[in-house]
Amino acid sequence: MNITIKRIIGILIPHGLYNILWKAYNKIRYFDRKLSIEISGKKKVFIAVSSALYNRISKFGGERLQLEEFLGNIRTGDIVWDIGSYMGMYSIFSSEAVGISGKIYSFEPEPQSYIYLKRNCELNKAYNVNIFNFALSNFSGSGKIYSSRIDSLAIHSLEYESRLKAKGSPIQIFKGDDLIKNKMAEIPNCLKIDVEGTEISVLEGLNNTLLYQECRFLLIEVHNKIGQTSGRKIEEVRALIKKSGFSITNEIERGTEIHWICNK
Repeated sequence: MNITIKRIIGILIPHGLYNILWKAYNKIRYFDRKLSIEISGKKKVFIAVSSALYNRISKFGGERLQLEEFLGNIRTGDIVWDIGSYMGMYSIFSSEAVGISGKIYSFEPEPQSYIYLKRNCELNKAYNVNIFNFALSNFSGSGKIYSSRIDSLAIHSLEYESRLKAKGSPIQIFKGDDLIKNKMAEIPNCLKIDVEGTEISVLEGLNNTLLYQECRFLLIEVHNKIGQTSGRKIEEVRALIKKSGFSITNEIERGTEIHWICNK
């Protein structure tokens, strides 16, 4: 809708009624809407049931370069872990890259995002994606996930902060090493970690897994303000990555976040 028309309608209609009508209009407009996007010559389809989701998908969540880099390091038959999958963009494009002999392990604890992830995998017939509705950290047990106040932010975290809803959803939490030990997942060749400030905890829970030589590539989103309650520093993330045998070979900045490309 033209922005000028929207403003005129906003003047003519009482504010409360306008908000109700605008939400109803968007629900109808984006009801079961789907959007096709292409990267590295591959096309995939994603549900876009709101204007925020539509815009995010069309712009690859601001991570087109990161996704291209990630896919460029995947080999046929690889095992890929997508930690913090959200709607599944990395998982679904990786699904085709690994081929029928490879597997994707996709971790998304936030309830609504988990639903989007499942639907997108079904849409794209990504049958080699194993979807888990729990979080990874440095312990196995229970906790809460805090969802974004605004869906366009796509920020969900185990640690509460002002951009998140105050009421968290109860979830299960596992150490990545425990998944390997209990044969719930296989040793990854490539990992993506995007966990909104709890990167250190995820890395600590993967201490043993990251040491395997076949675990060769890591893309991690690092926040300059790591862990609102823990007070941990970005240097600790760098130290853990180095300790695991990785070198940071490239940095891609996006706002206050940095994506580190790491190789062995």
